[in-house]
Amino acid sequence: EEDADRQKKSRLPEQIPGLQAATQKGFEPLIEELEHSIDYFENEVGTDLSDIFLSGGGAMSVGVLEFLSQELEKKVAFWDNTKKMEISKDIDPKFMEEHSLEFTVAFGMGLRDLGSK
Repeated sequence: EEDADRQKKSRLPEQIPGLQAATQKGFEPLIEELEHSIDYFENEVGTDLSDIFLSGGGAMSVGVLEFLSQELEKKVAFWDNTKKMEISKDIDPKFMEEHSLEFTVAFGMGLRDLGSK
């Protein structure tokens, strides 16, 4: 698992084609499920889904935005959950920028009980 994370982040030029192929192969099974979910949403709401946002470690996979956008025929972008947060000055901004997609679950776990108190 650690090796997969390292490969997602290294992105040496000679590795890009292989990483893109691996990304596409890994996301292919998800495409049909996403298409069904999007169809259901659009039929229930009565409007087209215009944007899809990605977060989490898998969102850092090489070529994932382009691949999903092409396959789903939708605009796909990263969801940066730190944009509206006040971040301590003790935390390196570059670190936050490089890792913000990985914090989604941690932020959710930290916030899950806020509404119940």
